Amino acid sequence: MQRVRGLISGAVVGVSLGVFMILLLHAVVWAAALGGGLVGLAIFAVVATRSDAHEEAADVAWREAASDLPPVSDRVPLE
Repeated sequence: MQRVRGLISGAVVGVSLGVFMILLLHAVVWAAALGGGLVGLAIFAVVATRSDAHEEAADVAWREAASDLPPVSDRVPLE
C-alpha cells in the first residue's frame, strides 16, 4: 500500500514540478522532465519505504510470538 501511495505522490509532484518549470520558468522540456522525474523519484523513495501501522502491528505480534527471531520486515528476505 505504501508503494502505491509513493507512486501517486511522486507522480503528482513530479508532473506538477515539470509543468511549473516549463510554463513559468521557460525551461526546455528535457530539463523539466529530468527535474520533475528526479524529485518524483525522491518522493517515491521516501513515501514507499516508510512503515505504516499495519507493519508496526505485525512487528509487535511477531516479537511476542518469537522474541528471538528478527522483525517481520526482515523476515521476507530471509525466506
